[in-house]
Amino acid sequence: LEDLLTNKIATIFRELSLNQHGTRVIQKIFEKIINNEQLLSFFKLILTPNLKDFIVDANATHIIIKYVSLIQSPGNDFIIEFLAKNIYEIATQKHSCCSLQKCIEFSNVQQKHYLLLAVANNSYGLFMDQYGNYVVQFVVSACNYEINKIIVINFLRDFQKFSSQKYSSNVIEKSLDCCDEETKQMIVEKLCDQKLVSCLLFDMYGNYVLQK
Repeated sequence: LEDLLTNKIATIFRELSLNQHGTRVIQKIFEKIINNEQLLSFFKLILTPNLKDFIVDANATHIIIKYVSLIQSPGNDFIIEFLAKNIYEIATQKHSCCSLQKCIEFSNVQQKHYLLLAVANNSYGLFMDQYGNYVVQFVVSACNYEINKIIVINFLRDFQKFSSQKYSSNVIEKSLDCCDEETKQMIVEKLCDQKLVSCLLFDMYGNYVLQK
């Protein structure tokens, strides 16, 4: 009977979470039970199997953000772990790419570094993505020089391609603003290649990189 009741609540929870109005109800519930460990444990139990669907949904994704903002580590560690392990899929989706950035903002120092590193390590596949590039730019803007160096090394692997593409060229420009001098120098040295410069001068996006 207890399992049946739990399953019924889990079904209602999911339906409300995916609904435009119901999602606000769930967020309000989290605000009210923030100090009730027993209820938090219960909602964690029914939230966990829904993380993949919720994070990419226009309505339910706000529940993920709310939970991370309200519940501190170690209570929200299961969400941070999920985000880090699914970083590419999350960063390349319309709604979840924004949620990921919010969760990074609300995470503690250790969690933030963990997520920034996950993005940096996957950045090569995110540079040219219409949503993923914004996540990378967000990470670069955090001005963590260790993380930014990983990102720069990744785009230097195919510098001409990334310099000449709409989304990835923005990442390079952001890096020239936010990296430390040593890492910026790595980019400048690449730009000193005469053959590369000749190509970028006549490219719509590569030209912007050179102007930067």
